[in-house]
Amino acid sequence: MVEYKNLSGLDKVAILFKTLGVQLASQLFKGISPQDLNRIKLKMDSLSDIPFKVKKTVLEEFYFSFIQEKIKPATEETKKPFEFLEKLTDEQVVYLISNEPPRIMALAIAQLDVERQSRVIQMLEPTMQPKVLSEMGNLD
Repeated sequence: MVEYKNLSGLDKVAILFKTLGVQLASQLFKGISPQDLNRIKLKMDSLSDIPFKVKKTVLEEFYFSFIQEKIKPATEETKKPFEFLEKLTDEQVVYLISNEPPRIMALAIAQLDVERQSRVIQMLEPTMQPKVLSEMGNLD
């Protein structure tokens, strides 16, 4: 009788493919090489009488690792790359962006809350203020 604790990684993948079907499982593992797919199919053929509990455990393990993998990039994407600006004073922000082109200045200033945007823009050189405001209006 097959026990979960004795399964190798190949065994688990073969059980997953057998349970989901090769077509669906192949869609989930798009980067799998033809050689690995053949190894999995051979292993699938050698597996028989897999208890429901083992199938369920393999599916749960896959599901949780799949979800965990999908969640990580989402949290990294939502992290604000300009978050460090919130810790700087208005003067430090102006100093940091003062040598940048207007488009970059606008991009950095746009990350601040509205009140800080106004204060920082007012601290810029008078010739730069309209250029930065114009660029801020053109940001997507």
